[in-house]
Amino acid sequence: MSEDDDRVRRSAIRLVADIQSAQGSFEFEVNSFFERLRKELFDSEKIVFSNVEMNRIISRLQNLMIDLLNQIMDKISVEAVKQIQISLGDLKDVRESEMLAEKATSAAKKEAMDYRFNKYVVSLETRVKALEENEIALKNWLRKVLSRDKKYKILILLEKEKTMDYAEISKKLTLSKSKAREYINELEKNNLISVDKTKKPYTVTLKQTLWI
Repeated sequence: MSEDDDRVRRSAIRLVADIQSAQGSFEFEVNSFFERLRKELFDSEKIVFSNVEMNRIISRLQNLMIDLLNQIMDKISVEAVKQIQISLGDLKDVRESEMLAEKATSAAKKEAMDYRFNKYVVSLETRVKALEENEIALKNWLRKVLSRDKKYKILILLEKEKTMDYAEISKKLTLSKSKAREYINELEKNNLISVDKTKKPYTVTLKQTLWI
């Protein structure tokens, strides 16, 4: 394949992919229109035709419109690819360019679907990454806000140390033993920490944080 042929192929794939996307949108609008039409006609108190007959007529019109849409889109694709070939390949013969354009368009259709799928995957990956970054930013913000409260500073301590006893927590956060006990009891009730009371000194272990 020559360099010009490859350029035509790549351009045709991108072009056909965009046209396929537009075609999908048009088909959706056509189908939506006929669904609304069915609803309006069948929900009407005045019935001109039987529902079966009316539905057959509407389905026939719907299929005709979709077929016409497909034909129009195919014509647009071929004409657009032909113009690309003429521009890049300097084709003089109109008949030759028409035949080559039809061939290139037909060959590009499957690759265009793969191209659209890959674009969709990349788009999804970008959105997922953005959501993950937003989630991390939100967690960091929530952690920063909650860290102003000494009760939640216990969770931050345990994120690093994993397990601590009451005295260590009290000392690290300059809390009285009674206050440290009060906070630990609240966090335990909220299922954020677990307290091992089988031996002394009682030890506290992180189960989860509010920003995870």
